[in-house]
Amino acid sequence: MRLKTIIEQKESFLNYNEARKRTFLDLSPKDADTILFLIPWLLSVNHPSCPGYVQGLKIPIQVANIQREEGILRREDAFKRRFGVPEGESLLKFCPQANTILGVYTIGSSGTIAQTEYSDCDIWLCIDKGSYDSPGLQQLSQKVNLLKNWLDTQLKLPVYFFVSDVADIRNCQFGQVDEESCGTAQKNILKEEFYRTMIVIAGRIPLWWVCNDTGNSDGYRDVANTLAHDEAEGQDFVDLGDIEPISQDEYFGAALWQLNKSFTYPLKSIIKMLLLKMQIDRPPEELLCSRFRKLILQKSATPAQSDPSLYTVEAILEHNQLAKPETLEFIRQCVYLRLDLKMFSKRQGLKEALAADLLTMHRFERSTVYRLNEFRTWSFSEQVAFGEKIFRFLLDIYKSINDSPVPSSLSATDMSIIGRKIASCVVHKTDKIPVIHKPTGHMTLPALTFKKNGNKWQICDSANPADVIISHRDIVTCLAYLIWNGISGPGQARMEYNPTAVTIQEIINLSKVIHETFGSHDVAAIDFTNFIEPEQIVKGLVVVSFDGPPNKKSMDDLHFLYQNHWGELFVRRFRTQEELQSLVREIATAQTAPPEIRYYIQRNSHYFEKNIERTKRTVLQAIKLGVIARL
Repeated sequence: MRLKTIIEQKESFLNYNEARKRTFLDLSPKDADTILFLIPWLLSVNHPSCPGYVQGLKIPIQVANIQREEGILRREDAFKRRFGVPEGESLLKFCPQANTILGVYTIGSSGTIAQTEYSDCDIWLCIDKGSYDSPGLQQLSQKVNLLKNWLDTQLKLPVYFFVSDVADIRNCQFGQVDEESCGTAQKNILKEEFYRTMIVIAGRIPLWWVCNDTGNSDGYRDVANTLAHDEAEGQDFVDLGDIEPISQDEYFGAALWQLNKSFTYPLKSIIKMLLLKMQIDRPPEELLCSRFRKLILQKSATPAQSDPSLYTVEAILEHNQLAKPETLEFIRQCVYLRLDLKMFSKRQGLKEALAADLLTMHRFERSTVYRLNEFRTWSFSEQVAFGEKIFRFLLDIYKSINDSPVPSSLSATDMSIIGRKIASCVVHKTDKIPVIHKPTGHMTLPALTFKKNGNKWQICDSANPADVIISHRDIVTCLAYLIWNGISGPGQARMEYNPTAVTIQEIINLSKVIHETFGSHDVAAIDFTNFIEPEQIVKGLVVVSFDGPPNKKSMDDLHFLYQNHWGELFVRRFRTQEELQSLVREIATAQTAPPEIRYYIQRNSHYFEKNIERTKRTVLQAIKLGVIARL
């Protein structure tokens, strides 16, 4: 490829990149300004008054080419005033010996129509680790951590930094499975997403973005060779590697991982899962990121087509045109909610303007749009039912992928981890508290009304008594369900008259103890190594005769709530102390460490201390017998 063509394509990319920055600033003005301009400046200066200051920094740290970033230079005086740095010359002094951050990039929804008020911002800091010594890497890590801590106090938008070695990115080495990585499931797929969605905040342009040469199968190598002979122009680019065709087995592994990520809030994963299914269904062809790059560099994209999330959604909807009508309609609804649009409403912003043609082209019914605009006012049960439908839809996608003769690219360890995580969220077990799949993490929780209806307790939405949140014979199981699923909170409950001895104050008291003991379900917070190990019961709570009258507490009416280290919660009710003792002994026999056990009985009950001590002795005796049996 001729140098002239490379320069022309660089200009096209820079125009596109600036447009992405303007979108980011429109969607999140204060936070985006900090991310796009202040962060690279703070990474490149080391002043005691500034966040990220590293005392005793031996070799300066600097983002590549930052002295040419006009947006940052225009704001530097304001930055210095903000942190009390004396006026004077620029702190961005070029140092040829500096430890260089070759590029600072966003990846994901930032600066796209998919960015919402609840989005976070993942930032890649790409370096050549081979050019750093050990103290230099440690000080870079220290600076990044200090900066992250400061940003956590300043921004509404959560920011996460990932320091990445350019050699690892070239080789698609993104590590093992952990909370922020897709492990062995993400190789070319993560790179495809990076190239398709990234914004260059500061630093060098990834070389891949100026390699749009459809007539040359060796385009990437050709561009690299051309720039190698032009040192001045070559300083504007970083070689993060070409992207290879993505194999079917890699799509399978990534689909499994997306299912894993959808456990808590399935709406967040819907576009990525549909994209993976689309890529698996299609015969091998040009990757979506390459088609998007072609559109941008040929300057044929409309503002809407220049948004990578909107471009992706358009491809997904087009691919699903032959799906069953009800399936296509459900996909439309999920996409609309995921993008957090408010069409035909008073709040019409940039997102709505960009999405207008998409809704017309794919025949979004106006009545449906009005209904979806009111999603936050739906009853709690309606929202949860929609979340369950999304999750089941994602599960069906995964099953269809799993039924195809495609081996998984995940390692055996990663497969075990994710398989057990899936089981912990969806598999029904005796006495296990089921997990609901809320569509988002920002639902308005209902105020609750407790009432006894025949032989069952019913907990309803106080504002909508017909909306029954849970119905069960056992009140303790009801409370465990509410707490475990994050539905109940202090001061949210009232009670209709009931013939039992249960009072609203005791419900509040026990709810607090359950929450203090177990918290709420959050599979993402479970250490991944837990899923490699056999099941271990880690916490327990014994509740003595909760629904009996205070003056007649029965020591033979017991509940045992217990949690394993896979994040599952169980409730068992016993009619004799011997039954409870038998279960505790069984647990103590099966595992090396006994669970931590708490006890609850109403404070106003007669013989409170005596009954608590008696229960403790029963449990401790069972643990002792279990330990002896194991030895």
